[in-house]
Amino acid sequence: DLGSQGLKGYISDQINLLTNLVSL
Repeated sequence: DLGSQGLKGYISDQINLLTNLVSL
């Protein structure tokens, strides 16, 4: 379950980066 949380956090970070790029 700990790995799942890490994966979710990683995916969330990637989504945030993509959103920031689109905002530019």
